[in-house]
Amino acid sequence: MTRSSRLSWLVLAFTVLVISPTLADDYIVYGDAGIPPATNIFLWCGEDPSEQGLCPFFSERFNICDSPEGNRHLNVPSNTWAGFGMFYVDNQSPPQNTLTEDLSAFAGGDIRFFVSTPHELEVGFQCDEGGGILGHGLVNQLATYGWDSTPAWQEIVIPVADFYGGADLNTCLQNVSASFTTTGAANPTQFKIDHIRWRKPNSHAGASSVTVVGRQLMVNGKPFVVNGVAYSPHSIGENFTGGFRDRPDLYADDFSAIAGTGANAVRTYSAFLTTAMLDEAWANGLFVIPTFGIDTVQLQCDAGRAQQQARLEDTIQEWKDHPALLYWILGNEVAVSQSQAERCDSGTCTISSAACATEGDCASGTCSFTTAQTCNPADMPTTCPQSPVAESCIPESCSKGWYAQLDTLAAAADVADPSHPTGASNPDVGDIGVPGCTDDAALASLDLWGMNLYRGCTFANALSTYRTASGKPLVITEFGSDAWNSTLSGGAGAEDQAMQQACLASLLTEAEASLVVRDPGNGVTSGQVVFAWMDEWWKSFDGGSCTDSYWDKHDSCEDFTNPNYTVDPAINEEWWGIATMETFCSDMTTPCTTDDDCPGAPGTCAISTGVSCRLDSECPGTCSATTTQTCVEDSDCPGLCSGNPPTTCANDSECSGPQVCIFGGERCEFQTCDRSACGEVLDPTQRVLRSAYSTVSGTYQLGAVLDLSVVTHNSGSGATDITFVPGVGAADHALHYGPLSAVSTYGYTGSVNALGATGSSSLTLPGGSLFWVVVGQNGLEACYGKDSSCTERPPYAGAGIPQAANRNCSVPQCP
Repeated sequence: MTRSSRLSWLVLAFTVLVISPTLADDYIVYGDAGIPPATNIFLWCGEDPSEQGLCPFFSERFNICDSPEGNRHLNVPSNTWAGFGMFYVDNQSPPQNTLTEDLSAFAGGDIRFFVSTPHELEVGFQCDEGGGILGHGLVNQLATYGWDSTPAWQEIVIPVADFYGGADLNTCLQNVSASFTTTGAANPTQFKIDHIRWRKPNSHAGASSVTVVGRQLMVNGKPFVVNGVAYSPHSIGENFTGGFRDRPDLYADDFSAIAGTGANAVRTYSAFLTTAMLDEAWANGLFVIPTFGIDTVQLQCDAGRAQQQARLEDTIQEWKDHPALLYWILGNEVAVSQSQAERCDSGTCTISSAACATEGDCASGTCSFTTAQTCNPADMPTTCPQSPVAESCIPESCSKGWYAQLDTLAAAADVADPSHPTGASNPDVGDIGVPGCTDDAALASLDLWGMNLYRGCTFANALSTYRTASGKPLVITEFGSDAWNSTLSGGAGAEDQAMQQACLASLLTEAEASLVVRDPGNGVTSGQVVFAWMDEWWKSFDGGSCTDSYWDKHDSCEDFTNPNYTVDPAINEEWWGIATMETFCSDMTTPCTTDDDCPGAPGTCAISTGVSCRLDSECPGTCSATTTQTCVEDSDCPGLCSGNPPTTCANDSECSGPQVCIFGGERCEFQTCDRSACGEVLDPTQRVLRSAYSTVSGTYQLGAVLDLSVVTHNSGSGATDITFVPGVGAADHALHYGPLSAVSTYGYTGSVNALGATGSSSLTLPGGSLFWVVVGQNGLEACYGKDSSCTERPPYAGAGIPQAANRNCSVPQCP
């Protein structure tokens, strides 16, 4: 399992890597994973007889059961021809189409999208070949690529090269200005588009073999303990959907720091992956546990469930052969959105068709467009009503319970990927073990459970309850504490790293004691995932319990209460990281709270603690002339305009603060504002480690041993050359080893003494795969390590190696 030759403790295994079939990477253009940075949706249409504004029927429809991703899709019903494009734009006001993206890696790939339409469409993209922006499209050729002329959702796959008729495709793809455009020319026109992506071929080195045996997770046949951290690649001013894409600028730094805790896994909250991200994780010794998103709307109809399964199978096919993949999590806390009766339901029923204008008009099922037209296009624009098509309820089966669908998805995953288990991330113990619904027999295809546990600074009886509810392996998929104490500073609140650190130390001690490898008789877990790596500034939202909240403001408002956290029951969603995205002076090296903390020019503090610079009064002398103007667009420049879209609207006046009404009355959104006039300098890769980071490191590394590098190792003869950093004051050193199968319990079986103090040695070890540590022999430094209960690592059989009292293992929670 070695992916690094310089570790606090070292494991060697030799595996044969098999080159897999051709796989693929995606570039998401539009979908539930968000849209690329700097992308705007531009739209166009013909004459608008209503005089209600350009393209009044364009919208992002939400919660449609049979759509490919379930949550939202682009919907264009119009009285006349209409279309839209995904354009890269700058931050001027209004935004200008001046930016380009390099997509040349996709030259041999294709563009994929789902479409629902009764009409042919023109689809394409735009690029600049050096002489200006040109469009490259296919006019009314969907049928060539499989469209069957019906309005059912269908996936269209078109090779990128088929769009291009110029002389230099590579130059074109290096300067893509619009990654997707489409227009419907029928009168009226109607189409829906979802899950647009570019896809390129790729290949992976071969899967790690991950299995379950009893309650134990196994990797390549050996017991594996998940020492994980929850991770979402996002920065200040970005919400989680924008973070679910390839962010090498973030994870290239994050993964090495996460690995520095001794962690061996990261859990992500999307199944959107890239080869580059997985390669970076693997290079840092980290497995990846992706979470496949479940939209419960798709449980309400057969078509939605089928779309969900097809999307899972497609995702698995892309990534199943990468060695960094550990196992699949199917959904995160899906059960909270249904009653137990609904969660366990697998019955069916039907409804009759009925006219509808909204989802509320349907007793069940969904309200959807039909192909009927309510006017003659020849009569336009004088006699055509505003709604170009009739709508009706679609007869559908009743909601299928989540757990029945979970087993269906797990069974499909087992077929698609026999090398990796499937698990779920349940809210606490919940209904695990309900006979005929969630017992082990009813969920025979599910390989292991996950539980998000937030019972305060203890797991209480959650693990003992689970022991009687299921015999499957368990991973604690979330647990932790926030770092904001609302009871400090006279009730105003302040960061309290000691509170977070103490809570995590208690939870990690319980997690360690619950491991099957520690206590084969009573243990139930195969590891745990600390929530979370870094603070998530997008979590609080304006209009809920928080006011004046923005994605680029570190909000400290109380999102809700959890009385299990007795020191401070107020939950602050944006303060859960063991690292924080911090504000810095504009030299990007000096942490600051106010400008006074920044020495000399250009000593301006990025953002004062608790303050989002929106008004002049909050950034004296650095914003515009007014002290009252709110930020509506870049030219106003009070500082921060991005944030959460919290509400529906009919016009801008119904939107609070600096928001504007978009998509013809769909919802309010914040516009992106140029913050440079406020002197704000934020480095999205900058991380400041909290004291809780050290607590996690103390548990995950299980004590400190000497740095060791293996120069050569012959697993047949045992001939080995090593170098190590000598312990301070140690005149001699010893290497202690054991078989790889005993690594999880530190089962040492032998030692080699008299390595000297030079930092290098040649020695002979037993053949086969081993783990080992090097320690100093004079008791002045180093150690074999302590676990999170401050217990010495087990001595090897027959020659106990005592833990000397003066050997400090540097485990923060230990005396």
